[in-house]
Parts: sequence; C-alpha cells; structure tokens
Amino acid sequence: MECEKCTDNLTAYLDEELSESRAAEIKAHIQACPSCAAELSALKDSAGFIESRVHAVELRPQVWQGVRARISVMEAPAPNVGLLGFINMHPWATMAAVLTMMVAVGIGSWNYMRYAQAQKRLELYMNTYIQQREARHAPSAPDLIVSPDLNLSGATGPVIYRGEYESNPFLEVSFIPEGNPFRVEAQR
Repeated sequence: MECEKCTDNLTAYLDEELSESRAAEIKAHIQACPSCAAELSALKDSAGFIESRVHAVELRPQVWQGVRARISVMEAPAPNVGLLGFINMHPWATMAAVLTMMVAVGIGSWNYMRYAQAQKRLELYMNTYIQQREARHAPSAPDLIVSPDLNLSGATGPVIYRGEYESNPFLEVSFIPEGNPFRVEAQR
C-alpha cells in the first residue's frame, strides 16, 4: 500500500469506520512504515487533547421545557391552498375576476360584430358601386337619381348617384378596367 492512500484513511481507521480487510491493510502498512506510524500517533494525540478539553453540556430540564413551550406556541406554516382553496377563501375576488372576464368577452364580441357589419356595409357599397358604374356604361341602362338618405341594403339593380355625391371618386369613373378588383366574383 502507498503512504498517500494510508494517510487518507488514518482518521477512518481511528474511528473504526473501515471494513476489516481495509483496516488490516492499513495496520500492516503502519507496522512497516515509520512515517505513517508517526502520523497515526500524532492523530491519536490530537484526538486525546480535544477530548480532554471538551466538556459535555448537560441541559437542565427547565431549558427543555422552555424549548417545548416555544415550539407548541409557534404557528404551523399555512399549507399551499391551490386554486380551489383560493376560490373558497376569496369568493368576492373570484366573482370580480369572473365578471371582469365576462365584460371583456362581451366587449370583444360587440367589437367583432361591429367590424363584421362594417365589412358587410363596405361590400354592399362596393357591389352597388360596381353595378352603378357598369350601368352607366351600358348603352340601354337608364340613369336613376337617388336621394342621399338611401338605405343601400335594399338595392337590387343599377343605381346612379347625382348631386352632392358627384365629387366622390368611387362614383365618377372615366373608364372601366378589364380586371375589376372590387367585383366579388373576381375575388373568389
């Protein structure tokens, strides 16, 4: 056995923590190696010195009773309650959160409906515009004068706007392009 391995295991040998075969190897090495034997002797002397200076502390029964009294008065930490425990502990906060979510969903739905209606109105307007433009350039289509308060949802045929709408760039067209981007059939 090498001296380095022996000195690494000397404290375990003194405390009798080694297996019997390992302890026998170290004992044989110590008998043959004077430097390792001196190291073991120095460790034994150090352990004896420390043991002679340390006094065992005996606690009086009053101290133990005081410790037990402090422990019994201490509150245990609150357990992790989770989501259902929070809902049971804070019903008003839960109701407020649910109400807030319902309002948010309602506002979002309302905005979506308004957007969808605006899209439908725009599509109806563009279809009416296309029909009017095509009717204007058709040789046999008569012009129809419409009042500004017309509801376009009931338009069935070509409608031509006159009067205050003449400056609208969507209603005044000098030519009809072949590929019309506003025609619904062309987009599909």
